[in-house]
Amino acid sequence: MLYRIEIKDKPRIFDALGEGIKKDIFDLGIKTVQSVRFIQVYLIEGEVSDAEVEKICQELLVDKISQDYAINEHNEHNDFVVEVAYNPGVMDPVEESTLKGIQDLGIEQVRSVKTAKKYLLKGRLKPQQLKVISEKLLYNKLIQHVVKPSAESHEPSAISNVDYQFNLITVDLIDASDKKLQEISRAGQLFLNLQEMRQI
Repeated sequence: MLYRIEIKDKPRIFDALGEGIKKDIFDLGIKTVQSVRFIQVYLIEGEVSDAEVEKICQELLVDKISQDYAINEHNEHNDFVVEVAYNPGVMDPVEESTLKGIQDLGIEQVRSVKTAKKYLLKGRLKPQQLKVISEKLLYNKLIQHVVKPSAESHEPSAISNVDYQFNLITVDLIDASDKKLQEISRAGQLFLNLQEMRQI
């Protein structure tokens, strides 16, 4: 079974990430966004019970003082919803630590954990403005994509990439000269210096 968990700040808690993005949008010259809210999404798949998922939320994923959570609910009504997830084949850095945390709780039947970031934007935006905000501030096209809303979610359709297709690229690092290693780092947008490339 697949469980979708959404975690957000409680109503009176300052949403620092959302407010930071709102300021960045303003810096792009777009002045019509009234608010931005951030929601962390976890997708947990496995033969687990509702009670076990509640335990995962309350004991691992949620700060009960400052955050609320919802399981398998789609009830946000905002002008624009942009949800960002990792591309297939890209390692989700939170997956391994979350799986270990779940196992430490004594829950062994979880097969996979995936994460996504959900942004709720309120205001007046043209499609091109939303595209600029998404591409410049909300996701990295090299490793992430905008998730298409599911048919039953009733969420407004933001923007979405075409279906992602994995493209394997083989790079010869072993025989590469220092100059070639620097070229690979630059062309692949790895942002690694020569010493880091040598370590790889």
